[in-house]
Amino acid sequence: MKRSVAIGLASAVTVACSIMTSLDGLNEPTSADAGRHAPAAAPEGRIDAGGSDARVDAPEAATGPMCDSLSPAPYFCEDFDRGRALLGGTFTTITTSSGGVIALADAGSASAPGSLSVVLPAGSSTAMVAYGLRPLPATFSKAALEMNFRVEEVGASDEHDFISIFKDRSVGLEVRADGVVVVDEDLPASDGGPDENKTVSTLVLGAGWVHLRWEIKILPSGRASSVVFADGKEVVSFSSSSGPLLGGSLTVGERSIVPLTKPWRSRYDDIVLWVE
Repeated sequence: MKRSVAIGLASAVTVACSIMTSLDGLNEPTSADAGRHAPAAAPEGRIDAGGSDARVDAPEAATGPMCDSLSPAPYFCEDFDRGRALLGGTFTTITTSSGGVIALADAGSASAPGSLSVVLPAGSSTAMVAYGLRPLPATFSKAALEMNFRVEEVGASDEHDFISIFKDRSVGLEVRADGVVVVDEDLPASDGGPDENKTVSTLVLGAGWVHLRWEIKILPSGRASSVVFADGKEVVSFSSSSGPLLGGSLTVGERSIVPLTKPWRSRYDDIVLWVE
């Protein structure tokens, strides 16, 4: 998140073999073996937080786009393999400026053939944006976002906010020039107070794909409890306001980044959002 707007990698992951089927047990780990894939015969409809029970292997014989194979259907799914237009299909709104690019890519995907590319070039004279929006429900009790993500080129001069949920302000994940992933929550403006709250994760991105899972649980207090996993291992947990989450928009890409001396290039694949 940038102050002007208010919001490795291990080995390649094929998300068709690592997608959960429900939200039962969210944020309540039940196994000391979290981080491993569950067997293909795992009970349908049972998902616990963390790695082993959170990601259920699909049958080896499954073919076709990943999103078409999920049952029950999630709130939102985009594998970039079905030929849907980005605007009006994947996203309700796409915004770019100052040379920022968000576009489909047909090579080097986590699951062939397609993926999403975001490019933030160096040398612009003004802040850049390149993102797509997908609205969330006005209310929900828990949610889980999964996706494959990769940084193809590390930029300089500013961090890259690559995924967030935005309303009047935002909460999401950013990657720094050293590869470290950080939680970034915009705070309401107040005299003398900070405008962001950041929580550093243990995840350091490299050059390959990583499978990310962000779990959210809305609490009676009005706060939200979140846990982020990378390839099945917890990398950060944090508390935030539920304000930006309820009725906000899933934001894929960069909402605002200052002029860069080196470009950021990132890729997305197999984005799935489950809500209850």
